[in-house]
Amino acid sequence: VLGRSDNLRTLFNKFPELDEACLVLGMAFNEQRTFGMALQGEMVQRDVVQTSVSFSDHRAHLCGRDESRLRRVVGVQVFEYLLAQALSEIGEERVERQELEG
Repeated sequence: VLGRSDNLRTLFNKFPELDEACLVLGMAFNEQRTFGMALQGEMVQRDVVQTSVSFSDHRAHLCGRDESRLRRVVGVQVFEYLLAQALSEIGEERVERQELEG
């Protein structure tokens, strides 16, 4: 994953003196419910609902020279995302209100 990261490669090309870097590793989360077996006391039960979790599509999203700077960047991105979500909801509410009034 890290060897294929364009972001990480760009960082090390830009700052060749770096020995290490910090990054945010993103991945797809998949949760499935399956039937399996479980031990209940001394008895094995079949067809017990179990949750299986897996992670795939790993990517180095953000890379930085130091952790504190990267944390600030992540914080700004989270804030901007939440702000965009709030503005989107406000816009939807305005449209709905205008439809009800008009």
